Amino acid sequence: MEKTIRYGSRSPDPQKIAGQFVYRTEMYRLVKRTVGGQVKYVHQRYRLHVLVREKDWTIMHFHYD
Repeated sequence: MEKTIRYGSRSPDPQKIAGQFVYRTEMYRLVKRTVGGQVKYVHQRYRLHVLVREKDWTIMHFHYD
């Protein structure tokens, strides 16, 4: 989450709460898939959202999809 806040894109809070911002970034995870008897590892993409109150840098909420 720290890297999301440091390097992610910043936008205002969707609920328009003053002083809160959403940071977003993409992350990848290797997922094991079996195709026709062969094992393949594929990158699965996720998008991490972190809601931060910037007054004291408190993480209010996070989720990924």
